[in-house]
Amino acid sequence: MPTVLPPNYRFYLAIMAVSCYNCEYLLRVLEEQFVFNGGDVAWLSKGLQVADPKLREIASLNELLAHKPWVITAY
Repeated sequence: MPTVLPPNYRFYLAIMAVSCYNCEYLLRVLEEQFVFNGGDVAWLSKGLQVADPKLREIASLNELLAHKPWVITAY
């Protein structure tokens, strides 16, 4: 199904969210799916520094959504 974000971006956002939970199994599954869906392996090994700038921009929001969604308010 077509969406706004390509699958590899969606999996990378999921990787960013789960990376702080110490769930190695889920992290590996997401990384595998990221690569399977055309993701750049360098993004996994080198991190956000080499990822798409759009993903870097939403990294802090993604972290809040994953760990403290109650602090997000609408304008």
